[in-house]
Amino acid sequence: MKSQNYKNVQIFGPFNSGTNLLARIIRYGLSEQINMKTAGGTHICKHTVKANVLEETVKKNKETLFICMYRPAIFWIESMKNNLYDLEWDTNIKNPCILKDVKYETIFHLHKAYYEAYKQICSKYSNVIWLEYNILINKEIAYHYLNNKLAKTNLTLKSKEKITSILEKPTKNPNKEYGRNCDQALTYLQQLKQKTIENRYTYILSPEISKFFELGI
Repeated sequence: MKSQNYKNVQIFGPFNSGTNLLARIIRYGLSEQINMKTAGGTHICKHTVKANVLEETVKKNKETLFICMYRPAIFWIESMKNNLYDLEWDTNIKNPCILKDVKYETIFHLHKAYYEAYKQICSKYSNVIWLEYNILINKEIAYHYLNNKLAKTNLTLKSKEKITSILEKPTKNPNKEYGRNCDQALTYLQQLKQKTIENRYTYILSPEISKFFELGI
């Protein structure tokens, strides 16, 4: 039985975390009609970092399902090296970066700021859920993963074939440029794992964040 009816969807996530992919799934893959602005920024900018702004938005909009896109730090940082968007950063993981005039000690500290804020709202509010990008891009399990995540809402997916067809198309970013489709993204992820890039990031990993979003603790 569905436990909550939602009229709107708002997506949260850093750049390069799969927000555009999720927006396309919501737009074309749901059986129900749902209100969501283009690319997922229904109430506020989907890339908002400030924890108090995020929480206030969630509290004010109880008829909105908020979905946070999670991407593990090491893979997110590697992807940011390929496309900085509005981030000012020299791609050195030990150097500072600037986003919207706010300076962070390192790129990891920006990732931590995002996911500490998301962890807070996910823990406190029933209208906030999260999805992991690395799972969502796997078309063999994405349909069942999404179904499980939406189980306590009034939202249902169309067929597995429909979700797979969405995943197989390259995602278009706001600059109208096409990126990888799910197979290419998954291949890139596997290549990064094979390079054992984890060894480069051991000093900056945040166990409490990875435990919460990856293990559901």
